[in-house]
Amino acid sequence: MPLYAVSPQQAMDGFIKRSRSRNQLEQIFIKVGFQVGSENVATSANRFEIVPERNQMAWSLRRKILFGYGLFMALMVLVIVWAINDLRRLGRASDAILSENYKSILAAENMIDSIERQDSATLLVLLGYEEEGLNQFHENEGHFLQWLARAKDNITIEGEEKVIESIDQGYKSYLIYFSELRSIHNRSHREAASFYHETALPNFKSVRDACVSLREINSDTMFRASAHANNIAQKATFSMSIFGLLAVAIGLGFSLLLSTVLVRPLRSMMKATQKLAEGSYDVQVETSSTDELGHLAAEFNAMTRKLKAFHDLNIGEIVAEKRKNAAIIRSIDDGIIVVDSELKIININPAASRMLEVEIDKAQSRHFLEVVKNELLFDQIRQCIDFGKPPAIQDSSNILFIQEQEAERYYQFSITPVHVGADSMSAVVLVLRDVTKLKQLDRLKSEFVMAASHELRTPLTTIGMSLVLLI
Repeated sequence: MPLYAVSPQQAMDGFIKRSRSRNQLEQIFIKVGFQVGSENVATSANRFEIVPERNQMAWSLRRKILFGYGLFMALMVLVIVWAINDLRRLGRASDAILSENYKSILAAENMIDSIERQDSATLLVLLGYEEEGLNQFHENEGHFLQWLARAKDNITIEGEEKVIESIDQGYKSYLIYFSELRSIHNRSHREAASFYHETALPNFKSVRDACVSLREINSDTMFRASAHANNIAQKATFSMSIFGLLAVAIGLGFSLLLSTVLVRPLRSMMKATQKLAEGSYDVQVETSSTDELGHLAAEFNAMTRKLKAFHDLNIGEIVAEKRKNAAIIRSIDDGIIVVDSELKIININPAASRMLEVEIDKAQSRHFLEVVKNELLFDQIRQCIDFGKPPAIQDSSNILFIQEQEAERYYQFSITPVHVGADSMSAVVLVLRDVTKLKQLDRLKSEFVMAASHELRTPLTTIGMSLVLLI
């Protein structure tokens, strides 16, 4: 239906003159429930006392949580200490492998290399390259003695000292045999070759085999140390796994226990809250805890007792008063529409629903512009909500025109804000007064004046023309 807007204040004033003052109307809206956040609710809320918090608690909720996580952290620290100890044991085993045996193996390898080069130098002397052979022999002699001294300083294995002593004695014999070989070689090359093959070469092999034995002893010890380190690693892995799983199991069990302790009173309060919402004010939360949850349950029980006492008041009179005020609003002939701050209709009386040809249930909670399709009136209501005061409307603009099926209806409207306190506004009240009969009387009066003036104008014109002709 097409609607065309106009003004507000006069219709509201007319309505107030016929029924009651504006303050009385606003009080009716407040009692029926149009006004949000009534001071009565705040006054009722003040009746509930706030019990001071108890500072002295045997086991507070915070202490329980800290104890649980402290136990878990202690287990984690224990696992970490155990792991560090196992890692240190592995480190010591690795150090033993490297420091105790590696030096001896390195010394044996270098002694083998030096004496082999000396043997090659001996062959150079036998072949006639005496100068080159002597230089190579004496150079590797120093290397051999240097590594032999290192091996003597690193005796850590049983039987290693005996092997090093045999190397030392054998090498001294080898140096003597080399000196004799040079003397024989100056007399006869054949005798020198025979002496090398029968005496010097077996001595070289004996010293070389002793060096190889020294290397093998230390290699075997390294393998045993490696196996020991591997055994330690396996034990460390197993023990860390056991302790880790034990810590996780204890932490999980304590977490489940703590969550049960925390959730049980909360579930009891949830069930009590549901019963309280259903109207059962005799509900009580049973708890034996002395922590914050126990205090919360005690405060909840105190609240339910006070709610029961409040409910036991004369609620029937309050409900009867509210229904009476609602009946007064419904019986008013003028249309009343209440719009909230979001421009949604929160209440509408039967008179307004008849004027707008809309059902009350369908108009509730709908946007104002969806029900009253009049943008000018919508702008006036929005202006009232924005500024918190009635909009300034001229007398000629406060008429709402509605075209019905076979008739035209005129409604004088007024817009009044409903305040909650000094600075906040909860709703806007739109009052529609049917002034169709007044408009029809105004139109009949205008038509009568026009018809009378027309009828009087016709004979006067005839008389005037006759007078002109006579003159």
